[in-house]
Amino acid sequence: MTTTAASASVGPQRYQERYAARPEAARQARRDIAQVLESWGLFHLIEVAEQIVTELFANALEHTDAATIGTSITQTGEETVRIVVTDTSRASPTPAGPSCDAENGRGLLLVDALAHDWGSEPVHGGKRVWAELRGGGPLFPALDGEIPLTTNQTTEEPCPRQSSPSALAPSAPRTP
Repeated sequence: MTTTAASASVGPQRYQERYAARPEAARQARRDIAQVLESWGLFHLIEVAEQIVTELFANALEHTDAATIGTSITQTGEETVRIVVTDTSRASPTPAGPSCDAENGRGLLLVDALAHDWGSEPVHGGKRVWAELRGGGPLFPALDGEIPLTTNQTTEEPCPRQSSPSALAPSAPRTP
């Protein structure tokens, strides 16, 4: 784990690490980011930061052929942090519009809903995708009202919701 202490002459607190591009490495990146936020006393940002790191790391795994994936977090203000995930692809990530029954494709929609701002930029050897979190503001800044995170692709209407938990029950009784 590589960290830099805060000081007016040194700059902001920062943590960075590279991980093998494997699904289990996302768990370690999530733990490391949470531990750093805890050490900085930013407990209220931990859950959102963990979700964002998970989504950005998963995108790098899914959409690149990177051997390693970099993560960093920088405290840019008293209550503000910037999370960065780097990979070897130069393609900009684009939020998808998954179908109602799709099991994936919502990661960047979640990042957009959870972060105060996010984006990507090309860097030597790939790109960095970043998300900014601010404490003291709304927990979900992008959600002013109820905004569905999925839509029906043909009508652009919100996906139909199940009316009750019983709608999820098997259609035939199970036998022992």
